[in-house]
Amino acid sequence: MNIPVPQINALFVPRPPIEFIPPIEVQIKKKKRKREMHGIGGFTQYLETGADYDEIMKSWKPIEQRPERRARIREERKAMCDETLAEKAAAWDPSSYSFETDAYKTLFIARLNYMTDEHKIKRDMEQVCAPLGSCIAAGARAYPECS
Repeated sequence: MNIPVPQINALFVPRPPIEFIPPIEVQIKKKKRKREMHGIGGFTQYLETGADYDEIMKSWKPIEQRPERRARIREERKAMCDETLAEKAAAWDPSSYSFETDAYKTLFIARLNYMTDEHKIKRDMEQVCAPLGSCIAAGARAYPECS
């Protein structure tokens, strides 16, 4: 082996010792308590007594718990929906709607190519089925206000 031994031994030489630094002489002082600790005896003058306590308890309402709050909100929403439904039912006029097509003869086709338009769909469906009355492809061209 042609490995020089002194270069390898130099890799395993210990580092020099850490320099000693004397500790700092100044110590941090402990904080002193400014007030002495007492019991609650000094605060009993601020507590309510007989007549005051009865008046406060008459006007006290218990805190609404989460299940109670959820039930209350559910009832409020149900009442609001019932009210809205009653208003819409009163305002509904069936003679204002025209039923030109049969809802059972509506076909929804999904996952179409973006290049497919109404003419291609109508041509392909007329080959397979009967003649179509109308064909509308939903998208940016059919609903320009949504784009």
